[in-house]
Amino acid sequence: MADLTTSYMGLTLKNPIVVASCGLVAKVEGVLKAESAGAGAVVLKSLFEEQIRREAAETAESLEEWSHPEAGAYLQSEVWMRYGPRDYCRFLEDCKKQVALPIIASVNCVGGKWWTDYAKDLEASGADAIELNILVPETDPDQSGTQVEAQYLEVVQRVSRQVKIPVAAKIGFSSVHWANMTRALVKSGARALVLFNRFHRPDIDLEHLRLKHASPFSDPLEMNYGLRWIGLLAGQLDCDLAATTGLHEAEHVIKQLLAGATVVQICSTLYRNGFEQIEKILDGLEVWMARHDFQSIDDFRGQLSFSRAESPAIYERRQYIKHLTEIH
Repeated sequence: MADLTTSYMGLTLKNPIVVASCGLVAKVEGVLKAESAGAGAVVLKSLFEEQIRREAAETAESLEEWSHPEAGAYLQSEVWMRYGPRDYCRFLEDCKKQVALPIIASVNCVGGKWWTDYAKDLEASGADAIELNILVPETDPDQSGTQVEAQYLEVVQRVSRQVKIPVAAKIGFSSVHWANMTRALVKSGARALVLFNRFHRPDIDLEHLRLKHASPFSDPLEMNYGLRWIGLLAGQLDCDLAATTGLHEAEHVIKQLLAGATVVQICSTLYRNGFEQIEKILDGLEVWMARHDFQSIDDFRGQLSFSRAESPAIYERRQYIKHLTEIH
């Protein structure tokens, strides 16, 4: 049997397969299924500030007919926002009581104050680590790229200073200067970077002439965005790297590990194939390792990263030009 043990942000995982934050692990039953299927760790479905605000608004609306006119404003005040995550924390506590694998809480906020407050609540509830699911809208033409990036760094810095458990930053492919941005995130306190978040995308209904949501599930081709930057960053940063998006089969996982990923997060393939897919991926990984005489993940992790590969130029743009123009 191959040794699949992996260390991620100081946590010991029995293997590098992590269930990404999603609706499949929004309840204890889902987390138990992930554990039974062999996952190395689980990132719980995110605690969204917007959801708490919406619940506050709905509660305030239901009280308008009989309550004091200021009740709505009060319920949406800091008192409500402070105690809104109680159900999520109870869910986290129940998970910790019933499962043995590492539990990573996920938080997604808009207001600056709530990142740190919620993170402290999650730490107190037993989270082994926290994943910050960050998205700063980039639609304001008056904001420079530097200003947008500064908001990401501020969130990571504020949270990492307030909690003792490790913090990961899950971000989308948006920065102009990724080599600099990722280094800055690590300096701000990120113990791991999750590359890359997949946001919901719009589509157009041609028959009804209206906007609609594109498929929420990833395609294997999407893994190449993360593969390139995992390969470029592996060994260059003092942090762990988690690959996500487009990882459906064992071969996708193996490629990310060869590029230098510490762990891989899977989601869409679980929706399509069930939690049984975890075992299939692990079996495929072990078969491949045996074929190449690898005894542990560390035997090959990062072997084809930019810093160690025999042909590192493949990660760079000039190889792309060569491919299109057939210039030798």
